[in-house]
Amino acid sequence: MTRPTCGALILLLATAIVALPVSATEDDAIWNAAEQLLLADVQPPVAPSPVQRLSVEHPYRYESFSEWSPEALRRAVALFVERTTPPTDPTGQDAYSRELQQGLRKLLEYYPLVARTQGDFEQVRNWVFDPGRPAPLRVYLLEQATPNSTPTSAFAAYFQGHLNFDDGTFEKRLLELIQLPQESKPVQCAAMETQLARAREGYRLLLTRDPQIAQHGENGAAVSPQQLIEDPKAIAMTRRTALLLARHSEAVGRWARSLKGTADNPQREASVRAKARETLEAVLREFPIPNRDTLAQAP
Repeated sequence: MTRPTCGALILLLATAIVALPVSATEDDAIWNAAEQLLLADVQPPVAPSPVQRLSVEHPYRYESFSEWSPEALRRAVALFVERTTPPTDPTGQDAYSRELQQGLRKLLEYYPLVARTQGDFEQVRNWVFDPGRPAPLRVYLLEQATPNSTPTSAFAAYFQGHLNFDDGTFEKRLLELIQLPQESKPVQCAAMETQLARAREGYRLLLTRDPQIAQHGENGAAVSPQQLIEDPKAIAMTRRTALLLARHSEAVGRWARSLKGTADNPQREASVRAKARETLEAVLREFPIPNRDTLAQAP
């Protein structure tokens, strides 16, 4: 018996929801279609742009997959996480995490191609802050929100691209998430890593886009925010950059105060306190935020 090609599998994915018998539930139809993708012996393509269309020679055909609706693909993700059983033996945790990572990447890699509205983005963004969602899914999304020099997937490029136009709501909600004692500990630790990376990226963008600052770099090297800690006036910059830099430092400073409160609170879980302390030390070491001396004091 001839094994179906990947192209045929994708065609099945595009039509499964309407092709299944009427007696099948909607979840059954979505899961049967998604399972074909999850079982395919190929990895999803790494696309530098969420709107890129790959050649027909590639085993995944983006255009065929666009027959999925955003709602159906979101439901497929939820069903996959629900039906991937956590191990009872701690030694199986690594294999479980790898299975989740691979499956989520396969499914979400296509989300930029079916999402059409700001609401579609917000639905997925809100999963990060929904305690009713499984922690592995929320941690995965936080990893995709973490800036990299080159996004590792089309979904990461899509997710970060929308977050770049965020009005600060995402950072504010991350701050609230970290402050909640009843929240998932892995999610809180992942949120701190994401927040730190986004703070670094904010400084990088400000310091590399100002033509006056660029003149201070040695042999083309970028100016570091650490250089502004000892003497904020040592580097000339435009007035606009100075204002934006002060605003960014104030926002990072508010987050740092929250980190200190978490790190110094004996009622918080030990792993969260340790992560908060580690992150606070990185903030104080790297960024020119207000009240650094006070934040560095022992509890």
